[in-house]
Amino acid sequence: MDKKTQVVVTSNPRGNNISQAEVEQCIKDLNDWFKTNAQSVAKDLQSVKPATDKQIDDLQDNVKLTIPKDLIALLKVADGKFQLHDSYKTLSVQQIIEQNEVNAVSAFWKKNYLTVAQDIDSNYLIIECNNDGTSGNVVTWNNDDGVSEELNHSFGLYLENIRNGLLKKELEYIDEVGLVERAN
Repeated sequence: MDKKTQVVVTSNPRGNNISQAEVEQCIKDLNDWFKTNAQSVAKDLQSVKPATDKQIDDLQDNVKLTIPKDLIALLKVADGKFQLHDSYKTLSVQQIIEQNEVNAVSAFWKKNYLTVAQDIDSNYLIIECNNDGTSGNVVTWNNDDGVSEELNHSFGLYLENIRNGLLKKELEYIDEVGLVERAN
């Protein structure tokens, strides 16, 4: 007799931690999903090169922060244009440096903020950097109001949530809009 067992897991037993290998797998899974389901994103990603170690060192020197390993892993796949949730796309290393300088003049800016992505309305995705190379909170931010929403406890978990949403078909990609919740 052939019986099938289905296990429903509603949370990850590792809690709010994600290993570097898991982050790298999320990035690979996202990249593969774009190749199959969002050709315009895949085409954008083909047009950018991975960031070099020198570029990442220059980034760290310019922003005076320890760049989170999760972000480094993503930059080593694509130096910008990586589609995130909604219309957010990652900035290139050079754009991160430039945008951090612009955002730093805001009264709402904190020294450990790192601008990593921008949406079509010029809102930014910010990582709160920790000194140990891990990312803190991922937040949305704008020059007028500062932080508008906390999205996750780390950049790796943020990427994992996007990947899981795509694999569960809770998210879909729409050209000119981005990755959005799927209508039921």
